[in-house]
Amino acid sequence: MDVNRLKHRYEGWKLQEIENNPLTAEDKAMFEMFDREGWDDERRRAYILTDIEARMKESLAAE
Repeated sequence: MDVNRLKHRYEGWKLQEIENNPLTAEDKAMFEMFDREGWDDERRRAYILTDIEARMKESLAAE
C-alpha cells in the first residue's frame, strides 16, 4: 500500500465531510477495493465515470 495514496485518500474523505458531502460506506469500500486489487489510476477513473453515468441514467429513468 502506497502510504501517500492512503494519506491523500483520508484527507479527501475529511474534505468531503467538511463540505457536507461525506462518502458513503459503499464509496469508501470502492476505494479500498481499488487498493486491494492494485488498480491503476486510469482504471479507477474509468470505473468511477462509468458508475456515475449509470447512476445518472437510473435517476433519469426514475423521474
